[in-house]
Formats: sequence, structure tokens, C-alpha cells
Amino acid sequence: MKNQDSIVWKTGTIADRFTNVCKRAGISCKVINKPKHKVAAEVCDGKSYFDMLKSAISKTLRSTGHMYFIYANYSRVELCRAPRKKLKLILDPDSGMISFTFSKDIDNTANVVKIIQKNVKKSKSKTATASGDDPSKTSFKSVTKKMPSVKCWGKLQITQNKKGKANHAQMVKQAKNVLKQKDLANKTLTIDCLGNLDLVAGNSIEVKIVGYKTIKNCGILKATHNFGTDYNCSLEMKVMASWLANDSTE
Repeated sequence: MKNQDSIVWKTGTIADRFTNVCKRAGISCKVINKPKHKVAAEVCDGKSYFDMLKSAISKTLRSTGHMYFIYANYSRVELCRAPRKKLKLILDPDSGMISFTFSKDIDNTANVVKIIQKNVKKSKSKTATASGDDPSKTSFKSVTKKMPSVKCWGKLQITQNKKGKANHAQMVKQAKNVLKQKDLANKTLTIDCLGNLDLVAGNSIEVKIVGYKTIKNCGILKATHNFGTDYNCSLEMKVMASWLANDSTE
């Protein structure tokens, strides 16, 4: 997947790109979960196959809320939707959990989104001017949407330019879509626990921690298995991610 290539992609799904690059790279592959969402046509020049797929995965996540990932299943590479397996396993201090760390931050959170429409009056003069916009000919219009979390965290605002020739309603929709992705606190959970071969990236479990609500459908982002007399695992978790809700046909 680290092979580099230049490809003009037509509109299609992640699965279309996945099977294409695997064939080019001579990799045995299988699509386990095929998405319906189609990614817009794109030119990828001098990029790795992995980055080409990562781009399509990110765009599908933003549009559908569903996360797909590439899984190395011994000699075959598979395209799966998270979670690959929803394990009937509960981790808590009484059933395998040795220790944990939990943190929460809003470093990359936004609860106010302003969509900007930039208007620049055309000059009748043909005389060349210095680079940059002329303040006398430039104005801004905007659409702003905010979330209730402003009362809790204060105002956390980001701006984006409107897409293409979007009208007012489309600008409002753009703002709402951005808020769905950004109006979330970043929660980091790491767990040290007794070893279990099912604890691998892409699967999900239920976690119970004293003093916190039970975390259902908690996704495993990274798993390090320490084999030996005291077989144990170190897990990096994705907490309460909507894309792990495997209850859709998409």
C-alpha cells in the first residue's frame, strides 16, 4: 500500500478504489463491508495507495458518519466497517482491567461555525495593483450556527468559506454539517488489561470504570499484546464514536 502512483479516480465507492489499488499492487484482497456512498471524482498525483484510500475513507466518514478501515488478515487485506467485531466482552476492575487513564479536552472542538461569503467588486481600472484584496472593494456576508455547548465551554468559533455558488440554505446546511463533526470533546482512554486475542484494532467492547458512565461500543484504535507468563494487553480506545454504531445498512 506504500507504492506510489498517479491515478484519475472516477466517482465511486471506497470498495472500488480498494480493489483497484490492490490489483495494481498484486495484493490478495476482499471487501467485507461494501459502502454505498460514492466519493466524488479526484486526481491523485504521486500519492501512495494508502493515502488514496485514506482520502476516500475520510470523505465517506464526513458524509455518512461511518468509519471504514483496512485490515491485514494474514496474507489477505480486507476492507471492513468499524467495528469489525462487536465483542461480548466487558472490561472493568473485576474482569481483567489492570489500570486505565482517561482524559478529555476541547483543543480541536468548535461549537460556533461561521460560513463566509466573500464579495469583491471588480475594478474598472486595468492598472496592476499590489497583491491582496482592496479593502474599499471587499465585503463579507456570513451565516452563523451555534450549539448549546457554548454555555458550558464558551464560544469556540471557526470559519469556512462557502462551497462554490452555495445559496443561503446551502450555507446553513454546510454549517450544520461542520458542527456535527466539531461539537465534540476529544476523549482519550487507554487501558492495561489481561491478554485476549480478540482485543485487536477495529473491534469494540464495553468498558465500565468506577466514577464514569458505562462506555458501550468502545472502539479499539490500537492494541499491543505483551506475550509471556503474564500475558496482557495495552489498548488505545475511541470513546463513544457514532461511527461504531453498526445498526445501519450503509
